Amino acid sequence: MSNHDLILPIRPLSFLDQQGILEAGDEIIVPQKVLDQWMDLFPPGIPMLAKLTNIESECSRIVCIGSSDSSEAAYVPRWILEHLGYSGSEDQQVFLGPYLEEIPSAVRISLRPMDNAAYHTDLRKAFETYLDRFHVMEAGTTICLPLEELGGYEVCSFVEQVEPFGVVRLGGEVQIEFLEPEGGIPEHEEPAPDINEIVPEAIATPTVPTKEQTDAIREARLRFYANLNKT
Repeated sequence: MSNHDLILPIRPLSFLDQQGILEAGDEIIVPQKVLDQWMDLFPPGIPMLAKLTNIESECSRIVCIGSSDSSEAAYVPRWILEHLGYSGSEDQQVFLGPYLEEIPSAVRISLRPMDNAAYHTDLRKAFETYLDRFHVMEAGTTICLPLEELGGYEVCSFVEQVEPFGVVRLGGEVQIEFLEPEGGIPEHEEPAPDINEIVPEAIATPTVPTKEQTDAIREARLRFYANLNKT
């Protein structure tokens, strides 16, 4: 563990009574002290990323800090709890550390739908919208979203591969490839969409700010998180 790493209780995001909490995404809520300690570690305009690690299994996940809270726990979406192998009980703890390594921009994401029902609707558009909620994506992730066209039926897809590396930053041009589900596509179904469509940019590539801009952004960050804690 580095000087910035902590061991904190880990709890479902739904435990917090706050508006605008998104379960479908990779943002977590951290204690205010974490935000204060890490604020200057990240350049302005760059998402504040963290690495969550299950203390016992060492399974880990890179996430984004969405806001802070006055409590001493890390609050995460339930799908991340499940990915890490947690049940959501209040006595469980997690390693939390800043993720400062450079992550390459995604150029290609390969998804394997786990249900043939996905091919009854505009799968690409639905997943493009869903991926806008993520800052990073890792191979081996299972992502699920309800499709209005199917009456809210939840369709899940396994992230088979991300390129050029096993963890990528979302933003810029990226190809979405839909692989055949296990068992193939029934003959009466439409084939998987063209893989060469481009996903609109989700996160703009940051420019290098001046010192004045850096100071102004830091102050804006502090005001933003302070206002969140008052609501």
